[in-house]
Amino acid sequence: MYYNAHRLPEGWWLCLFPDRESLQPLLDEPQRWRPMLPPACLLGLGTLADWTLVETLSQVTELPRTRREEAPMSADLPALDAVVRAQVDRLLVQLRQQRRQVLRDADCETIHDLRVCLRRLRSLLDTSTLAAAGLTDPRSGRSLVGLARRAGRVRDLDVQIEAWTAELPGLTEGEARRLRRRVRALRQRRRQQLRRLQHRLDQPRLRRQLHSLRIWSHEAPGASLANPAPGWLQSSLAQVLEHPAHGLALTLATLPDPEQLEWLHDWRKRIKRLRYRAETLAQAGVSLPEGLMAELKQLQDDLGGLQDIRVWRAALAGKGDRRFPRLQQSWCDRERQHWQDLQIRVRDWSNGVGALPRLQALMLRSAGG
Repeated sequence: MYYNAHRLPEGWWLCLFPDRESLQPLLDEPQRWRPMLPPACLLGLGTLADWTLVETLSQVTELPRTRREEAPMSADLPALDAVVRAQVDRLLVQLRQQRRQVLRDADCETIHDLRVCLRRLRSLLDTSTLAAAGLTDPRSGRSLVGLARRAGRVRDLDVQIEAWTAELPGLTEGEARRLRRRVRALRQRRRQQLRRLQHRLDQPRLRRQLHSLRIWSHEAPGASLANPAPGWLQSSLAQVLEHPAHGLALTLATLPDPEQLEWLHDWRKRIKRLRYRAETLAQAGVSLPEGLMAELKQLQDDLGGLQDIRVWRAALAGKGDRRFPRLQQSWCDRERQHWQDLQIRVRDWSNGVGALPRLQALMLRSAGG
């Protein structure tokens, strides 16, 4: 008898069997196989992203509920296609303002706001979201890919310059002098990347593409699917919980190696997508577990810290490792702290603590399971 178990709040478990054949021994001989299952569990067929409830095994018939306001998502939610269009329109207004600001005064915060706006837009215009909402693909949205890449390069340099400058007071005189030279080189690279970004923002072609996208967002929504919003969020949640990095953070006793850092970096992207989707639904009036956004953001920050240190080490590879001993030690300490914080959060989730397990329970109730 094979199944995957997922912990839920208040001592409940979701036991998912891959097919009916795997579940059949339990149905045929319950007295033999029932002791192998948790006391209070839901039996289902399928994966966490797409499953069907078979039976509830407990003397308690009510599903786990931690907060009264976290009731199942109502069937009269705004249609997902209308929500996506409204959010795209709002973000395009922000993008137009940020475009003017970057062309006039491209400080760190302005670049950061531009990059976040572009990321949110792309998350709403990705293939899975458009398919879930029953919307056609606006080809003009593809122009955001190159623009986001250029904004990301400038923002990454801003983060690196700020972090390296903050390390200067704790270094020896020789280390600080060498690091200042590298910071000056980074500032020069930023100026080059910023000119390329501003050139892209000032092109008439981009303005035409954004105008076309704005027209698309104002079109009257067509026939919407039957409330796909819970499934849209559920699929993103499943990608986070079933990712290999989730198990890695639970079990790995040492710091991750380069290959494992690649998993964690991909996991961070999926967590970010889940957060953006949750924020989109929250802005449309959907009630979600309190503290969910902050919890996901903190996890993003820990994973982002690990990725930043990896990139910075690569920038000082070779002789730089020996010429910056204090800097390398500082990064080792920060990397260890990020990893420990990350593992604490993930272990809390596995024990049913925090907003993410409550979101999982909310999705189960909304799906009828």
